[in-house]
Amino acid sequence: MNEIKEVFLENLKVLREEKFSQQEMADKLEITRAMYSAYEAGRSILNLDRIEQICKILEVSPAALFSESNRKEKLRLDLIHWVNKIESRDLESVVPLIIGMIQLKVRKK
Repeated sequence: MNEIKEVFLENLKVLREEKFSQQEMADKLEITRAMYSAYEAGRSILNLDRIEQICKILEVSPAALFSESNRKEKLRLDLIHWVNKIESRDLESVVPLIIGMIQLKVRKK
């Protein structure tokens, strides 16, 4: 899957989850939940009219669906959530592990 498509699909899910379940979104689009799920999973192609309809429902611009900043914000919030779950006594051993994982990821690029 190409990076633009990945960003789009991630943003579609993140922005939808802020307001609606998949079923609610499907109802608003007058399609089945399975069809909407296929959109989010990239198994079905969205045409421009459908993208415009989704943007109106989510009250976002089409650019928001393609913006890398939404993806980064989701990662930031996920990381904050995860770090908040770590017991204070465990932080000392977890931090070097996280740093090591990041260094490995950077080297692979």
